Amino acid sequence: GETAAPEDIDPYEWTVESYTFSAEDLINGFISPDRGSLNAPSLPREGASDEEWMTFLKTSNSVVAHYLEIQGMTLPEGSVVCFDPRTFTLVARLPRVAHGSLLFLSERYLASAERYLQISGLLIEGEIGTITDLTEKASEISDHSKLLGELLAVEGVTVVSRAWGEARSGQRLRIAHAVERGKAADLFLDEESTIEYSTEVFDYGTIWEIDPVLSADEVTVDVSVSVENHYRPPAKRVAQIADTEGTSVEIALIDTFTSAHTSQHSLAAGKSRLLGAWKLEGQQEPVEPARMQAVFLTVDVVKSIPVRNSSLTGLIDRIGDEIAVIPEGKPEYPTVAEEIPEGMVVRRFYIPPTFLSDSGRADRASVDSFSEPASVGEPRFTVRATAKDILASAGVPFPPGSSANYLAEESTLVIRNTPENMPFVEAYMMSITTSPEKHVIVRAWICEAKEEVFEDFVRTTRGLSDHTAQWQSLSDRDDVTIVSHCYRESRSGLRSRIETGQTYSYPNGLSLIEPGVEASDQKSGLLPRVNEKLVGFLFEFDPVLGADMQTVDIGFAITRDTAPPARELPQQPGEGEDAIILDAPATTFHESTFVSETIFRDGAIRFVGTMKPSGDERFERENLAHGVFLSVDLVELESD
Repeated sequence: GETAAPEDIDPYEWTVESYTFSAEDLINGFISPDRGSLNAPSLPREGASDEEWMTFLKTSNSVVAHYLEIQGMTLPEGSVVCFDPRTFTLVARLPRVAHGSLLFLSERYLASAERYLQISGLLIEGEIGTITDLTEKASEISDHSKLLGELLAVEGVTVVSRAWGEARSGQRLRIAHAVERGKAADLFLDEESTIEYSTEVFDYGTIWEIDPVLSADEVTVDVSVSVENHYRPPAKRVAQIADTEGTSVEIALIDTFTSAHTSQHSLAAGKSRLLGAWKLEGQQEPVEPARMQAVFLTVDVVKSIPVRNSSLTGLIDRIGDEIAVIPEGKPEYPTVAEEIPEGMVVRRFYIPPTFLSDSGRADRASVDSFSEPASVGEPRFTVRATAKDILASAGVPFPPGSSANYLAEESTLVIRNTPENMPFVEAYMMSITTSPEKHVIVRAWICEAKEEVFEDFVRTTRGLSDHTAQWQSLSDRDDVTIVSHCYRESRSGLRSRIETGQTYSYPNGLSLIEPGVEASDQKSGLLPRVNEKLVGFLFEFDPVLGADMQTVDIGFAITRDTAPPARELPQQPGEGEDAIILDAPATTFHESTFVSETIFRDGAIRFVGTMKPSGDERFERENLAHGVFLSVDLVELESD
């Protein structure tokens, strides 16, 4: 419908609005000056009765309304508010004029939410004329999103590599769409035409390394980007190094065709940017027309907050009048019953009875570490720390007119201070309460699907910090296969590791042993050198629980082999050729690697990136990719 003009909007009209309200105090609990320790109740279980929902709404409305009053927001009569601790969703039925204050509080909390970065990179190849036209247009504009869409629609333009991933600001993201190939090195030919050798490995494919740093304005992202790509398969050839008595001695060599891009940029969040373009050189045979590559990067800044729960709006619409009836006329606000000194507020906190007798705090406040110790028999004078002394030593400011008094018989601390200083008191009060230890449970899924499936998934989840709903829909699709899944519990700050697969042994060198001068009985022979490598699945992660007890910083690395290792035999002389070729067997491992560090909120499932499978021709034929999904859950360890 048509949007109403501002003058047509009734400021006293009652509306129901939804907010993201990342108030940790509502989840972990806060200390009320009148009611003691409070926290917002959890939503009833699925399929709960109407009575259970009514109980939830009554309790949630009472706790949340009281919390908002403590924050300085007085609600008019007839207001109804409720909060979902799982999704940080606060829904309120208020007059329009009151919603502005709630929006201010919501934005204040959102400003402190943790951020991480969603990164999308594209390496594109096309004819030189097409890419040249692109660079001319790109030099005139700052946002290349539209140019990228136009380029992908041009015939003959191919996507060489897609890099999807996420990372914390200041942490490196590494995505290796490559295989590990072996090649002969340190070759030696003895008099009996036996070849000594060792092998070394190199990565063949595309490797992305991205270091993003979010600037203070939280809009600009400084990135260092490295992209290395082998645009043609390695080529083996032989070169003559000697001709002895009519026998040619040749060595097998491997040539690689590489393009490498390294640069630093400042990107605007949410906008695609052409970082560079270059002509492919060093091809074995002329390619007409010549080809160029171009690399694009898009970085989105995502707040680590859950997706809002839309069902609470309907709950208030349905039974809100049973909690409070909307009065007629203009909203009426309750009057303040207690007078306090001008510029000061009074708060009461219920605390442990051992507050003043706790030696860990009282001693620190009452003992002078620099005073001379008293002599034997000399009288001692002990000054007992007051509540104000303890709080002041913890960093709480006490301007003129402020006070702190502890009522031992009621275990109550009465504080008179400015509103600006009350958060210091609250922080200290929360620090002396103990919370149950939490363990971190991490699950990982690797799904196989066509690359365009993950492309659509990225498009629909862009900017979201929780992909649970989209993951459930994706995992039910017939064209998506879960090829690996693991579950692991860990303590915060400790590394966990899961590995499964074959310990694959393979020769990587051969040496000749000659008899020693003194050990005449020692026989000569061959000494093979053998290496071992896990072929299968490896998942390592380091979780660190945040101070809010709801978020987890997690660094992780996933390596997975998508096909058995391939053995490449030494190069042999052609038929009738009198030659010795210095070469050795080598092994190729079809493993894909993904390394990153990001932040998760309790209960979230997210798509964190893709891995490129290799070793089976159907991967290329069907344009398949492997998507990596992670979930993080926190479990409290409570005693009976």
